[in-house]
Amino acid sequence: MDSLSKKVVDHQIIKSEKDVYYFIAISKLREKGYKIQSITCDGRWELLKNELNISTQICQFYQVEIVIRKLTRPPKIRVSP
Repeated sequence: MDSLSKKVVDHQIIKSEKDVYYFIAISKLREKGYKIQSITCDGRWELLKNELNISTQICQFYQVEIVIRKLTRPPKIRVSP
């Protein structure tokens, strides 16, 4: 999505997430003349940052999922008021 116009500039329907799809999408956007300032995505942020030198951040949904994975359910320790 273009952050200025708020319009979707590219989309793909894929069966699984693979690094190659990110590279293809970024290449298509650059060919269209878009300057990519940053990308918010799932756990592939480090790959994009290192390989393509693009500012990246992990999306909030995945941040929450990572925290939930690290917590136990139900909690084993009671919290006192």
